[in-house]
Amino acid sequence: MFRQPVMLVSGVALGLVSVLLLVGLLIADGFSTPAELLWPIGSLLLVWVVFVRPCVELDQSGVTLRNLIRDVAFTWPAVDVIEQRWNLKIYTPEDVGFSSWAIASQRPQGRAIRSPQRGFGLMVGGRFNVAAVSSPDGATPSDVMVARRGSAADVAAVIDRSKNEYLAAVERQITPRQDSAAHRSYATPAIVAAVLGIAFILASFYWG
Repeated sequence: MFRQPVMLVSGVALGLVSVLLLVGLLIADGFSTPAELLWPIGSLLLVWVVFVRPCVELDQSGVTLRNLIRDVAFTWPAVDVIEQRWNLKIYTPEDVGFSSWAIASQRPQGRAIRSPQRGFGLMVGGRFNVAAVSSPDGATPSDVMVARRGSAADVAAVIDRSKNEYLAAVERQITPRQDSAAHRSYATPAIVAAVLGIAFILASFYWG
């Protein structure tokens, strides 16, 4: 499961603010009006929908993009081209693209160095760290930029490697070949949480 740290940290921070507000009101004088209870709860629901829930998941069956209120599940044959210019975007063989809300592009960490035993990586704190990079055959260290962890380039490299592992397993008849499919669906829990969150906040202003 992949999320960008900044989104997760922001979500946790905003969630803690809402929880502390609830606790503070309870300690101070209890809840004198419904508005005092509804506003923090509505905020928590929206924080979960916007900052915590969106992610990219990989498993043996393929890739799933979990966005605000819609999910897209790709089987491995349906992952054709991965774009990372602004955010992570996966195209199917039919040239239909789907973007990820959770994974955006970021500035690379720097150019890679090569370890004969461990491949491409960066020196961090005097230690060699293996980097998740796509390194074409014959690439030199100066050709390879090391992506930041959780960025679109980083996740795209992991997806690319995972698809290659699937293709190798199919070729060796370890894994059955999948049909190419990209299934879009509405995320009912996220929709319910978003509607309730907005309704609670509006109600808090009305009663407040």
